[in-house]
This record gives sequence, C-alpha cells and structure tokens, in this order.
Amino acid sequence: KVTVNPAEPPATVKVDGKARGPTPLSLELNAGKHTVTLERSGSKKLVKQIQVPLAGTFTLNADLEPQ
Repeated sequence: KVTVNPAEPPATVKVDGKARGPTPLSLELNAGKHTVTLERSGSKKLVKQIQVPLAGTFTLNADLEPQ
C-alpha cells in the first residue's frame, strides 16, 4: 500500500506514468520499484522513485515548490 500526502493543496498523482487521482491518496501497488509524479498548477513537478515493500505501507510526504 502506498499513501501520498502533500502538505499543500491537492496535487495530481501519477504512478509509472498513469494518472491515479488527487492527493491525499492511498493506492494498492505491487511490491517493487515505482515512479511517483506529483503535479499541480503553479508548482514544480516532483518525481520520486520509490520501493514498495512486500508487506506494510510506504508513505510519501512531499511538498511541491512554487515555479
């Protein structure tokens, strides 16, 4: 399970290039490496490589910088 929590207003979450919805967001993903992208109008895009464990939860807390 992956949880994405930005401290700012909602951002769009993409996982491995596919739009998955706005933050805050919890997703069930296969274990292994994934690319998470956060985008919001007026902010710099954030791209993170994450490693999802076989069991448990991966939480991504991220702030987007203004453009």
